[in-house]
Amino acid sequence: MTNESGMYRFRFQKNFKEVGCHIQQLNKIRDGETVKKGTKSVVAVLLFFSLFFGTLNGPVGHTAAAQSTYKARITADVLNVRSGPGIGYGRVGLLHKNNEVTVVGTSHGWYEVKFGKKAGYISAKYAKKIASPKTSSTPASKAQRVLFTGYLTKKHAVRTGPSERYRSIATLQKGAAVQVLQTGKWYMVRYMGSTRYVYGDISKSRPVLYTAYVTKKHAVRTGPSVKYRSIATLQKGAAVQVLQTGKWYMVRYMGSTRYVYGDISKSRPVLYTAYVTKKHAVRTGPSVKYRSIATLQKGAAVQVLQEGKWYMVRYMGSTRYVYGDISKSRPVLYTAYVTKKHAVRTGPSVKYRSIATLQKGAAVQVLQEGKWYTVRYMGSTRYVYGDISKSRPASPQPEQPSDPPANSGSDNQSQPQQNSDGQQSADNQQGSNGNQQDANTGQQGQTEPVSGNGGQPAPQPIPNTGGQTEPQQTSNDGQQDANTGGNQNQSQPQQDANQQDPDGQQTNPDPGFISYAAFAGYDNLKVYSGPGTNYSLVITVREKTPVQVIDKSGNYLKINVNGTTGYVSAGSIEKDPNRFNPPSGTKRGVDVSHHKGPVDFNAVKQDGYSFVIIKASEGSTITDSRFASNAQGASAAGLAVHAYHFFRSADPNQARAEANHFSQVLWDAGYNGNNFGYLFVDVETTNGVDREKLTDNVNAFLDQMKANGFYKLGIYSGKQFYQSHLNSERFEPGLLVWIARYRGMDTNEGLGMQADIWQFSSNGSVNGIIGPADVNVSYSDKF
Repeated sequence: MTNESGMYRFRFQKNFKEVGCHIQQLNKIRDGETVKKGTKSVVAVLLFFSLFFGTLNGPVGHTAAAQSTYKARITADVLNVRSGPGIGYGRVGLLHKNNEVTVVGTSHGWYEVKFGKKAGYISAKYAKKIASPKTSSTPASKAQRVLFTGYLTKKHAVRTGPSERYRSIATLQKGAAVQVLQTGKWYMVRYMGSTRYVYGDISKSRPVLYTAYVTKKHAVRTGPSVKYRSIATLQKGAAVQVLQTGKWYMVRYMGSTRYVYGDISKSRPVLYTAYVTKKHAVRTGPSVKYRSIATLQKGAAVQVLQEGKWYMVRYMGSTRYVYGDISKSRPVLYTAYVTKKHAVRTGPSVKYRSIATLQKGAAVQVLQEGKWYTVRYMGSTRYVYGDISKSRPASPQPEQPSDPPANSGSDNQSQPQQNSDGQQSADNQQGSNGNQQDANTGQQGQTEPVSGNGGQPAPQPIPNTGGQTEPQQTSNDGQQDANTGGNQNQSQPQQDANQQDPDGQQTNPDPGFISYAAFAGYDNLKVYSGPGTNYSLVITVREKTPVQVIDKSGNYLKINVNGTTGYVSAGSIEKDPNRFNPPSGTKRGVDVSHHKGPVDFNAVKQDGYSFVIIKASEGSTITDSRFASNAQGASAAGLAVHAYHFFRSADPNQARAEANHFSQVLWDAGYNGNNFGYLFVDVETTNGVDREKLTDNVNAFLDQMKANGFYKLGIYSGKQFYQSHLNSERFEPGLLVWIARYRGMDTNEGLGMQADIWQFSSNGSVNGIIGPADVNVSYSDKF
């Protein structure tokens, strides 16, 4: 007892001294302290008795572990944290009012706590347990467990309680997903982490948002990526039930949830334009029971939305129905006759190219009437100005010369005169048979070359072809570019020079030959005055030009092109116009330069083209005069705009200078590497260097373009040039390749190499571009 009393006395003295220290310390504490000076003595006394009597409880150092941990909040203004459960232990920290601690154990009125990264003991009197949410050892109650994910079947408000009297905090659209916690008239749902309420139009199945239509051919996949399996292919115009919108649309297909890429529209796309083949009523529904609102005449054009017994069509902006006498080809309305000599053109204006000349009285099949008649010519749709009559005009009697010239092969024959349209004048087509027309062609006979002195053919003049070929040289830059110069790399049929007998005479024509219509199978096809390349050149014609084959001599065919006759190799003529159809690809585009003059880019867009590549510059000094205006016009029309530079460098320094010039032209027009499309270097000439040096120069150009901030780069060239004069293995990966190989007979099956763009013809007919156009097809998703 004495020892215990002595021990208590010792502790009291020690604790009393400690209380005095605490009082001094309270005077020093300021940060976060709310205790007033007048109350410090009271606090000190309370603290003294608390610590003193707390120390007397239980044996020193004994700690009982808590059953579970919990949070507590400090209620004293300032509280010491000690290393053990009593005031005799050293202080390891200090806590203030409202600080939170984690209680991990208890010992005779002291809490073992953790706070921050520290641990220690505090008096239990100055910490209050923080009430925690009710918990259960069993799974969450029915009110909290997610029963299922549901979908709104119509637009709904999200409310704070199960009645319209409660506040609306958001509006969910039809098809929105919600986590249902409880069903009922008002569904209890989890929304933004809280419990909310939605009225009961909720379904476990996704509702159909609307019916839409694919705007082009598309695969149906099991998931929202091309990595997922394709299970079917939908054709353009196919209807789908949309469950969820996005880059990949979630749709209902064959009773299952599937995915289609985002080319989907709420409006039915136009499948094609067709023509009624006889007079028809337009009705409001697919039956004669529906009201007729208009009558279409034979040949009237309709936009077809859906095929069937009754065609669904777009008429005056609304969906209507026409019975099934509809054709994709314009029907022939009637046969008519031109009342005077006329050009046949590719479009309804003198701006379009003339491909042939019809003589007075020539029969045409009329497809559509107008200022310019739409007619069928050589299997294609063409245009003739309106001097056409349903009655055949009287044929004028040919004038007979008083003294017909002898068929002696003399040079002194009358040569055809050219009129203002580049066509031969009908008044001056004298030939070896006078003014009599040739039975095979319907044209007035042309003087044929015959052997003269030394067996050489009589020289023939090269006539004006009326715009068949564009000049290759210009006053602006005097050079070829991608818009005109791809021809130099194209395959030409080999002409057979051995078509004469040993004495220099021509081989005899085939007496049983039957004339037929055909097309020039190659671009810039040379037509000679006789059956061999040693004869003089008469004319050069563009690919796909209509010709009349009128005779055969050995391996050569005699042709008539717009009244001019000559000979070509038999292998260079093509009967099938489908050989010239555009190749398949993702998108079609054109390339233009100042050579084309003003371009109507809206018409180009409406003609089905989606991108344009515009010449910007050449060498280190030349700027294409139309680049800025062409780029702005094409962009305004909705075309994807890219550019090219014609390359002329002979060393790397020149190449870098050209790249700087190209960049400056782009900057001056307001473009940089972030707001423009792909940039191509047009390489068509060796510039006097070998294959490896030319490749070095091109790489120097490309590197400088990247240094200038342009990274979307490509190269253009003809196929033969690209493979012979450039080492493509030394180009960096990712460089786009644009290749010219014109679509003659030997390229009908394809380009013959890997490329991102194929320039398949320089003789295309594109609305909005005057004369022959360069046409391309892309195989890259970058266009």
